Amino acid sequence: MKEIISYYKDKKGLKRGCVVGLIEDNKISVGWSLYNKKAEQQAKRPFTKKIARIIAKNRAQKYIEKGFNEIVYKVPHTLKPLAASVYHKCENLLKGKEQDEK
Repeated sequence: MKEIISYYKDKKGLKRGCVVGLIEDNKISVGWSLYNKKAEQQAKRPFTKKIARIIAKNRAQKYIEKGFNEIVYKVPHTLKPLAASVYHKCENLLKGKEQDEK
């Protein structure tokens, strides 16, 4: 399984989210996580890069298990451009892999 990770930065330059693209068995899945102040307070732990990556990767893995093979439309609008970019990077990686096999 290959993965591509990108972090979302807000207008102030603070990392506030993560998008992970997974390639498994020629299927591409994109997972995401976005900072949520209320969720952070309920969890009683800070939202870090590591936690953001874990949440996004788990979401992408769940989408692969359910059989989705495209960008999931529940991506928040602030992350859609980044999710599209990650998806296209995964496509290029997959195409490069297929060309190497020929």
